[in-house]
Amino acid sequence: MNEWHVFKGKTNIDDLLNDYPEWRRFDGEVVTSIPEDNLLEQWPERELKRAVNYYLEDPLQIDIINVAIRLRRPLLVTGKPGSGKSSLAYAIAYNLQLDRVLQWPISSKSTVKDALYMYDAIARLEDANISQTLFRNPKKPPIEQYIRLGPLGTAFLPQKKPRVLLIDEIDKSDIDIPGDLLNIFEEGEFQIEELLRINATNVKVKTYKSETEVIIPDGIIKCSSFPIIIMTSNGERDFPPQFLRRCIRLDIKPPDLTKMQGIVENHFPNNKNEINRLIDSFIEKKDELASDQLLNAIFLRTQSIFDLENREDLLNVILKSLNN
Repeated sequence: MNEWHVFKGKTNIDDLLNDYPEWRRFDGEVVTSIPEDNLLEQWPERELKRAVNYYLEDPLQIDIINVAIRLRRPLLVTGKPGSGKSSLAYAIAYNLQLDRVLQWPISSKSTVKDALYMYDAIARLEDANISQTLFRNPKKPPIEQYIRLGPLGTAFLPQKKPRVLLIDEIDKSDIDIPGDLLNIFEEGEFQIEELLRINATNVKVKTYKSETEVIIPDGIIKCSSFPIIIMTSNGERDFPPQFLRRCIRLDIKPPDLTKMQGIVENHFPNNKNEINRLIDSFIEKKDELASDQLLNAIFLRTQSIFDLENREDLLNVILKSLNN
């Protein structure tokens, strides 16, 4: 690998933190108390396996990933369903020994604000009403107890080591989301309006899917190390030029024979010759199938518990073309 590579390279992640373009410097002061040693020990086994089993040996694709990391730009990954776009985020975080991947699964109802933080005003109002009923001199519940950072907001916390953020299937997003993301991608910061409104200083809020609390000075979060952002797309929609120019684009092509063999060997290290027929069949129809269909077929083919008489029919069902 090239010496300038961070992902699948020799460069230490600490070197990356001091090596970036002048116009991508962010000045957030590290105030979080999140542990940053032995981060991989906090990963669930399923996520570790997903990262370890990911196969990527294409030199150009590895170069593109490293360019995105070096330039502090989001990586927009396109490719067929099942081509491993989402798993790439886990492979990068594992390879760089970073904290767990933050995932923002996109739907048509997703908003950037909800991904930054959630404020439960209804719960606060209900608690205030209960307090008025029970106490002679009730106190208004502290606002920070009702604010929790979302995956996007947590990714932009000022930490020593960057977080990996997976924005999955951005094709499904509302038409405004790509434009709404531009400011935070460019400035590396955002405001929590509810804290600004009351001039709150150094309050603590909880992070995404965690009980960890972080200090928010003056209601503004500024990143110190730009997160490694992976956005996946099935190529089902076009994005505005002002959004695309802020991204590095990676197109994952259908695997050839060598890559498919590598993927299979990662998942089935004791690969038998009898499954080569399935690989050859997959390569012939690779434009109609996804990689995980082949892995399912190989698992079925190599397990003795399945009915031998029906196995071939089942294989045909599993390997059914996605175009039909």
